[in-house]
Amino acid sequence: METEYYLAAVNGGNSLTEIIEKLAMDDIEAMAENLIYGRGLDYYRNDYVEMIESADDEIVAMVEGSYQSSYRVQITIDNKDLLGSCTCPYDDVCKHIIATMIQVKMDPDISDEETNHDQEVFMRHLNTLSKEHLVSLVDRFAPRTYKIEVIMKNASNSEINASLHVILHSRPIIPMKSPRPPKPHKFPSASWSLLLPE
Repeated sequence: METEYYLAAVNGGNSLTEIIEKLAMDDIEAMAENLIYGRGLDYYRNDYVEMIESADDEIVAMVEGSYQSSYRVQITIDNKDLLGSCTCPYDDVCKHIIATMIQVKMDPDISDEETNHDQEVFMRHLNTLSKEHLVSLVDRFAPRTYKIEVIMKNASNSEINASLHVILHSRPIIPMKSPRPPKPHKFPSASWSLLLPE
């Protein structure tokens, strides 16, 4: 389970979406460091946030991340505390959480129906493709980490150990030179006369 981070104290409302919609942009900006807020705003402007699920007390979104990865963001309310979590490795309120907050505030009408419809259209399209075409798409667009995960899941311990052995021994070993001792400083004899009082 991801760590939940405190975002803000809020008053009650009918739904979490309505609570976020009523927040000022300054409130969202105060949830993270300036740099993180700026990156989250950029992610919102570049349409990196895709809503998946919205309920009275929870919002779940997928946010595109770096290197063809996506991260799951969850916004919840606990008593009167607004909380956020994300599957990215950043250890605080991240740009993905901020982008999700801004998306919900600016476009609260994003609904599950739109997402479900888009998903149905996409799945219908995938069902028309040949197995070879699907394999080609997965090979072309799957993140590298997914490929490694599949390989590792299907590999035996001996295959994993052999792969690690190859990786560890395939890098050239560059011998380190021992550091040379520093050269002693030689001061000209005339310089001492400048330092000594007359």
